[in-house]
Amino acid sequence: MSRPPSPLQWPEGMPRTTRALRERSRFTVTVFEAVLDLRRELDLMGACNVVITCDLPTRQDGLPYSTATCEDPGVSVWFVHSGAERVFACDRWDRPAANLRSIGLTIQALRSIERWGSAGMVTQAFAGFAALPVAPQPRGWRDVFRHASPSPDIVDRVNRHSTRKDRQVCLGVVLRRHREAIRSTHPDAGGDTIGAAELNAARDEAERELAG
Repeated sequence: MSRPPSPLQWPEGMPRTTRALRERSRFTVTVFEAVLDLRRELDLMGACNVVITCDLPTRQDGLPYSTATCEDPGVSVWFVHSGAERVFACDRWDRPAANLRSIGLTIQALRSIERWGSAGMVTQAFAGFAALPVAPQPRGWRDVFRHASPSPDIVDRVNRHSTRKDRQVCLGVVLRRHREAIRSTHPDAGGDTIGAAELNAARDEAERELAG
């Protein structure tokens, strides 16, 4: 896991708390104190590869400066536990220190399950904090149908301002490469639906641009 500590790396799909709904916390800890408590809880839990991310400026060791301020108080903590990447995030409170403290107390509560419950209960508790994989960005038709040859390729050269003849030639190249690739990518040929869908979407995009 490699994540920069700043800016804030909020978990994908997790809703944010709007500024109007953020509350003033009763926690009186500083950022430094909250980080110490949080790191202690993570160590006791057996977490590794810990990265605390927020919009506060960070020191050379990657930890946030205690006296700094930022507009977005949200904090997310990424780490590996039991072989899986986990993330805890909080932006309910109006200060980064309070959100850090909230995460630390949450981990402390989960550790109490480990002390008084069963291993299965701990696994279930942590399942909800699994980090979701980042969805890959869809590739454009040029990336999908680019030739592997190092020589110049019409797929790379052609654009909306090219001549009609060049666009027709390029579209023919795209359709031929689509036919060749779909033979091995289609689920009926042992491929997968995601790869086949990408090929078909790229072909349709190329047709709209080159024939339009």
